[in-house]
Amino acid sequence: MGYICSNPNCKKKYPQMTSDGFCYEATCNGDYIVIEDQGGGGNPDRQIGLCILLMDASGSMQTTKPFEDKGNNSSLIDLVSRNVARAIFDLKNLTQGKAKDAYILALMFDDVVKELFFDSVDNLTTKHHSEGNFENFIKQELSNMGGGTDITTALEKAYTFYEQFIHNKINSLGEYTVLSQLDRGFNNNPINISNVRVLIYTDGNHNANSTLYSPFKDLDPDILMGAYFGEATDAGARELRNILGNCFKHNEKQFFLINNTEDYAQLKNLFRMASGASGFCPICLTNIKRG
Repeated sequence: MGYICSNPNCKKKYPQMTSDGFCYEATCNGDYIVIEDQGGGGNPDRQIGLCILLMDASGSMQTTKPFEDKGNNSSLIDLVSRNVARAIFDLKNLTQGKAKDAYILALMFDDVVKELFFDSVDNLTTKHHSEGNFENFIKQELSNMGGGTDITTALEKAYTFYEQFIHNKINSLGEYTVLSQLDRGFNNNPINISNVRVLIYTDGNHNANSTLYSPFKDLDPDILMGAYFGEATDAGARELRNILGNCFKHNEKQFFLINNTEDYAQLKNLFRMASGASGFCPICLTNIKRG
């Protein structure tokens, strides 16, 4: 098995994965991820959905233990790893035979951005055998980081991949179309929704030299969702909320605040909703839980 740059103007092949999962050829300059080379081909009728998961791996995610006063010594990274693993394993059953066409790109970030994995739900659950194995893999990779919090760079790299995916330029996937469905917005107007979601979570404010902004803000609908670990009055919570758009269906901010036991218990549902392309906002999540 080999690897190939996802940039169609580069397509450099690698015998093994690069150190951070990105290509640094002159045409790419670290903006494009390296993925498994599946040899082209494909089926033009194949419909693929995508979730891009941006995982904060900064130092505070490793040291913050929200339930320590209740005898639970789990860090935020422990909680996230456990719930992401559970959500993705759940998807294998929920996708009703479509797990091979449900893809997840997970990027972890602190001061830099690194690829954690890009694969189908089917392959991820097969490779890692069990939720526990997958949880340990995610936790170990996140624990190898621990710097600051550069949200803008993470969003920019996610957007670069989104652009390539939505325009059918991920060559290693062969021929495919982007899965989509027709829905109605809050004003009852019909809208075509691609099954592509981006979910970023963080527990801190953007502390890089660049200005915080979202490259997804001009999309209609805006596909970026954000989850914040902490209080609504935190600077990081206000920053994240400000760069997010409103759900096309409920006209609510695509922002999730996670700061109590009930919220943490629903983490799995949030990751599952984002990965399953089922909604955008807290009302969507509530409707899914009720269903």
